[in-house]
Amino acid sequence: MTLQTTRLRLRPFREDDVQAIYDNSAAPEVGLNAGWKPHESLTESYDVLHLMFLDQPTVWAIERRGDGQLMGSIGLIADSARQYGSVRSVGYSLGTAYWGRGYMTEALRAVTEYGFERMSLDLISATCYPDNARSRRVLEKCGFAYEGRLHRAELLWNGEVRDHLLFYLPHEVLQANTKYNLHFSAKCAIIIINRMLFCVAARRFIMYQAGDYIVYGTSGVCRVDEVKPSPFEDEADRQYYTLTPVTGTETIYIPVDSPVFMRPVISREQAETLVRDIPNIEVDHFTSHSMRLSSEHYQEVLQSHDCGDLVQLIKTVYAKSRRSGRRLSQVDQRYRKRAEELLHGELSVALGIPFHEVPAYIESVIGKPGKRTKKAAHAAEASSAEEKE
Repeated sequence: MTLQTTRLRLRPFREDDVQAIYDNSAAPEVGLNAGWKPHESLTESYDVLHLMFLDQPTVWAIERRGDGQLMGSIGLIADSARQYGSVRSVGYSLGTAYWGRGYMTEALRAVTEYGFERMSLDLISATCYPDNARSRRVLEKCGFAYEGRLHRAELLWNGEVRDHLLFYLPHEVLQANTKYNLHFSAKCAIIIINRMLFCVAARRFIMYQAGDYIVYGTSGVCRVDEVKPSPFEDEADRQYYTLTPVTGTETIYIPVDSPVFMRPVISREQAETLVRDIPNIEVDHFTSHSMRLSSEHYQEVLQSHDCGDLVQLIKTVYAKSRRSGRRLSQVDQRYRKRAEELLHGELSVALGIPFHEVPAYIESVIGKPGKRTKKAAHAAEASSAEEKE
């Protein structure tokens, strides 16, 4: 499988790549950052090519489209620390001649998109050494969140023991700046650019404090536990948020100037108004038999970070089930469940009630969700049919 971006072609490795692999891997800086001994001969590069690169469907050579120059490698491999089938770890290396030009960020965005959309992964992990600031910045630009430091994690070929910095990117976290989709649409591009501009403009005026509740990307509502200097030695003057999702137990570390979308949780008054208005929110009439197109559409809805859009997605999926009379697809079920988690998480905080009590609260205001939702969906469909006639 070959992936293409604006400047790069990510293709399978070939037998004739051995010289380029050696040229890129002989520099000490590359091997020391990646955890392997710098190559000392073409024979070493040949062995690596055959043992690690050839005939690996999710390992790619990074080739520059302009001149066909092989610059490095990138791949999705098994994550030995996680015993779950829908997780992969990403690893990469780039020749020193190509550093500082954004090539690896571009390649990583394409590969993570492939992992989520084509391999149906739930999470992609990554590690780097504490002193590898370049790699860490690449991961942060692509939306990976820092989850901690694994001490004495790796014994290198030279006897040195190194720590690992651990990062992860869940499928639900779809940052605006990572949308290098292989089927990119102009509509999606406009939406993403507008949201990026909104995020930047909004954070010029908002600095969150410990104790605040915010919506962080599509991870949902998080509590800001701390605002403190960077945990990395070379970023002492950079501030980081420590976040805890209200529906999870993990800890998220992100720079306060991260490009990931953040906003305050809606107010109690806004939450009460939204719940009362649920019956009036119309069903989305988007239809597609393509799982890929449906997934892209649902992702756009989640990326709106708007509670009203989440209600519409939930009602749309229920209406789709009623129309077809069949069991929902895995895509429909997954996105409906995620939309409910995001919606109920924010309503829980805004209304000051436990997460598990949100469905009962909604029912107390508008009636049983299932019946009201189906009636509203049916009314919306009937109205749409009348308009077409």
